[in-house]
Amino acid sequence: MKLADGRKGGSITRRLAALVFGAGAMAAAADSPALADPLEVKVGVLRMTHSRETVSILDIPAKDDFVAGAKMAMDDNNTTGKFLDQSFSLVDSVVGPDDDPLPALNDLLGEGVRFVIADLPADKLLGVADAARAKDVLVFNAGAPDDRLREEDCRANVFHLAPTRSMLADGLAQFLIWKQWKRWLLVVGSHPEDRLLGDAYRRAAKKFGAKIVEERPFKYEVGGRRADGGHEQIQQQIPTFTQNAPAYDVLMIADEGGLFGEYCANLQATRLNRANLAGANLGGVTLDQAWALDADLTGASLRGASLFATQLMGAKLDGADLSDARITGDLSRASMRRARLDRADLSADMRNQSMGLIRGVLRSAKLDGASFENANLSRAVLEFASLRDAILKGANLNGSELGGADFLRADVTNADFENADVTSTRLIGLRGRDKARNLDRVRNLDRALND
Repeated sequence: MKLADGRKGGSITRRLAALVFGAGAMAAAADSPALADPLEVKVGVLRMTHSRETVSILDIPAKDDFVAGAKMAMDDNNTTGKFLDQSFSLVDSVVGPDDDPLPALNDLLGEGVRFVIADLPADKLLGVADAARAKDVLVFNAGAPDDRLREEDCRANVFHLAPTRSMLADGLAQFLIWKQWKRWLLVVGSHPEDRLLGDAYRRAAKKFGAKIVEERPFKYEVGGRRADGGHEQIQQQIPTFTQNAPAYDVLMIADEGGLFGEYCANLQATRLNRANLAGANLGGVTLDQAWALDADLTGASLRGASLFATQLMGAKLDGADLSDARITGDLSRASMRRARLDRADLSADMRNQSMGLIRGVLRSAKLDGASFENANLSRAVLEFASLRDAILKGANLNGSELGGADFLRADVTNADFENADVTSTRLIGLRGRDKARNLDRVRNLDRALND
């Protein structure tokens, strides 16, 4: 299962579009019949304010988001324009979400602007384009992704720099099909823009041969995002939202407003049984109390993830990166060959035993070639696990359950085995055995298989 989040993150697209405009402005200026005289080109930026509230303060866009790209484009134009005796300047105009942009357009035209970069929704963009057409002004659409602007609502004086929803959906679909992730679970938000993006995903699925196994609407009513607890209500829906879904490879999220898609990174208590997460980047994700039986996480990154009471029995984690992860779940019978668990913490939680001893369980897991360097395996269960050629340098195995495990040729340099149970454990060909700590203070050493 992958996450494909279709949010308004048009901020990146809009910034790139503003940069692309620079080349168009120079080309248009070069067509001027008065090339012998110095040419001054005024470019207007007509943009609508966007919400700067995000789930994380790290994602808050800069105050000059979008216009910064236009300023960079002007600097680039002036660098080369000076050789042609051309100069470019920028006039910035900001309107509110409920404001009519036409007065602002007229002010720009009054200042001699003949090129307008617009970051406006479709309806307002069309109004600006129609008003600008009478004044022989070119409008560059740098924000609206609506397909209709290039079809039934096409305007001759509008150049489109922003990709449409269909373009974005088609590009994503082609990549997913190439990766053989053909089964999609589609989640569509309640805003009109979300529904348009959902339509684009449906068309892309039909065009490129994907199958939408189920479609689910995500309903929410959010007021003052942080003030009224609306986002807390959204967060509460996420854990159970994908439960009982048919088998799927990709979770497609149509959420242009960014109101719930970001919370899907928190997969607490979700059901991911048999999900395809191969190669997924789930670094730092919360999978507490989630069920992912027989899931495919081959090569996935779970670096720093939280796996409290997570059920991953029989999962495929070959080559996965679980470095620095907190793991107190059950990975019995999991295939984790060459997985990285450096500095991972699988130790028992001795502070809270109300649910029994919560700890990492790797019973009968295939851990050949896995790396546990400096990992905390205190009281963890590795009974009957295969750890051939595994790296346990500096690992803490204090009190761990190792009965029946196979440590053939494992590197145990500086590993601490104090009080570990090694009943029927195969301790043959250990590398760094002379540097291992407390190997003589294990339980049932006389029942282990030694050199």
